This record gives sequence, C-alpha cells and structure tokens, in this order.
Amino acid sequence: MSLSRPARITLLASLLVNAALIALLGVWLLAARPDTVPGPQADTTSEAQREQFRTAMAPHREGLREHYAQVRAARAEVGEALRAEPFDASRLAEAFSALREAEATASGASHAALTAVATELDASGRERMAERIENRRGGHRSRAGRDRPRRAP
Repeated sequence: MSLSRPARITLLASLLVNAALIALLGVWLLAARPDTVPGPQADTTSEAQREQFRTAMAPHREGLREHYAQVRAARAEVGEALRAEPFDASRLAEAFSALREAEATASGASHAALTAVATELDASGRERMAERIENRRGGHRSRAGRDRPRRAP
C-alpha cells in the first residue's frame, strides 16, 4: 500500500509536530522539577560519618526491624481486607486502625533511636542528619518548593 504525496507530507508534518511537542514537554518537566532527574544524588557524607552513624544505630536495628515487620503485616492485612469477597467494611476499618497503630509505634521507635544516635554524633553529623530529615518526605525525596497537596489520580 503506498500513500499519495499529500498523505505522506501530512504524515511527516504530524510526526514532526508530535516530536516537537514531546521535546517541549520533556524540557518543561525537567525545568519544573530538577530534583526528580534520575541519577546519583550528591552525598557529602564522609565514610567516617557513615560508619559513626552505623555504629550508633547498631543497638537499635533489631528492635526497628521487629516494628517494621509489624507494619508490613498490618499492610498485608489491609490488602487482604480490600480483596476479600464478600467485602467487609468493618474488617477494613479494623485493619486500617491496626496499621495506624503499628505505624505510630514504629515511628516512635525510630524517633527514639534517632534521638539516641544524635547524642553520639558531632555537630557535622547532626547537621547531615538534619538535612536528610528535612529533605525526605514519606521515604521519598521531596520536590523542592512543593507546598501544594498532590492531586488525586
């Protein structure tokens, strides 16, 4: 099947316009959110600071693992409640309640461990810790300057 000359020109023009729009969209997205570009993040933490943090954190690891295992189990129960047939809203509400409790307990244990670790760090170690905490949100890197709530999918 061969296309007529006007059809080929129209198809080529359409492809060029689409390519230009995709390039513009990419440039706009990268300019609007430069911190989301994949690649290694600048990490100024020295190996000595990392080792100091690891050593200070060591006595707390096992307890934190147990707390986060409880969080994972509670999330699994939420998933099971959502998939259950027939659906039981009260089971889901109880699962969410258990998840909130497990997350609060794990969060409290994490904060207590980090407080204990901070007492063993020098000023530069605490500064690095503060930077990491300020630049993280929900376990993911935050988007600089993002003060508005996320839109629903």
